[in-house]
Amino acid sequence: MIERYNISILKGGVAFLKYVMSLRRGVEELDKFNKATVKVATFCAEPCSPSVQLFAMQHITPHYINSYWGTEHGGMVLSSLYGNID
Repeated sequence: MIERYNISILKGGVAFLKYVMSLRRGVEELDKFNKATVKVATFCAEPCSPSVQLFAMQHITPHYINSYWGTEHGGMVLSSLYGNID
């Protein structure tokens, strides 16, 4: 979908990242796709550990927003600002 529709904002579940990380070829498969259009990504549905966040930043986009309680409330309750470098 990222390649086909030039997606720039990606929102998904932490479980997806954990699943890809657990597969022997998961990282290889993920890295095959062009993700250059992704400007920012956020993953929710459960707490995101530092290792999962680092994986997303290395293999999807370095611009990652950790959106706390996003699914439980229908939107982000607490997050860092996109583009905040301080």
